[in-house]
Amino acid sequence: MKAEGLVVADEEDGIVRFRYSMRLRADGGLKWCGIFVPRKTGQESLSLWVERDGWFVETCGLRPSARNPRPDLTDCITLDIVDTPFPKTMVLRSLDLTEGASTTITVAVVDNRHLRVDPLEQTWERLAPDRTNLRRYRCTTNGKTFEFQVDEDLLVRSCPTRWRVTSSSLPLL
Repeated sequence: MKAEGLVVADEEDGIVRFRYSMRLRADGGLKWCGIFVPRKTGQESLSLWVERDGWFVETCGLRPSARNPRPDLTDCITLDIVDTPFPKTMVLRSLDLTEGASTTITVAVVDNRHLRVDPLEQTWERLAPDRTNLRRYRCTTNGKTFEFQVDEDLLVRSCPTRWRVTSSSLPLL
């Protein structure tokens, strides 16, 4: 399975623009993810993938290429990308939380602005649905809390303080 996205956001710090491409296993887990960020007249990229013996990261672009095994990501159950909602679907599906339940996990978080990957602890809680019957989840990470509204397929539709999905042609995983 494959998922792709183009993200353009007008942030306080300026425009954030990047695209991503993911290849997923049949169970929805990550095989490979590429992040591609335009820089001046070129592009920088980061690839992240999981093999039996661990996580690997490769960067290319304006700085020298580097392929690195990442033992610090060993405890990560999946990945998340800072400025896009789709990877949260993979997180939520892996958790399968019932209403009122919560759990803490470690994920490999891709900072698409600086092309960096770090392990990060996230606490997810499933909240009561809203008045439109969308499921709601709360994620607390790095001292910040975000709420997400998701549809019946667990595709994130909005994060009221950050963004909303305006169109989607995502396949069901």
